Amino acid sequence: MTPAELFWFGIALVISLPLGGIATAIFYRRLIKRLDLASKLPAGPVVPGWLIGVIERIFFTIVVAYDISGAAVGMVAWITVKMVSSWNRPDRTHAKEDAESAVQLSMAALLASLVSVTFAAVGGLLWRAALLS
Repeated sequence: MTPAELFWFGIALVISLPLGGIATAIFYRRLIKRLDLASKLPAGPVVPGWLIGVIERIFFTIVVAYDISGAAVGMVAWITVKMVSSWNRPDRTHAKEDAESAVQLSMAALLASLVSVTFAAVGGLLWRAALLS
């Protein structure tokens, strides 16, 4: 690998992983605060969102970088699986949560997932450009 390829490879990973994680977290926190939903977040132990985000951004960065067929469909399918999994089931909701809050929290999670995979896609495209140069 040439120094230029290594540089763009590094930039791709920085955009996808730390920058994508920070931007997603800021976006989600501000959205939750704006909708006044902080007190209505589910209680109890959960898989940390940052861990899920790191794994999804690594996976989709590689999928986009190597131009694996169906990358966009895979991203949409992954977000769908996350949304219909235990993240948004009524039996997991906080006692103070009403139906409207559950919908708003689900939409906030959906939008945050979209932000996360967008950073993965941009990182993957930069990685692909480095591979093709």
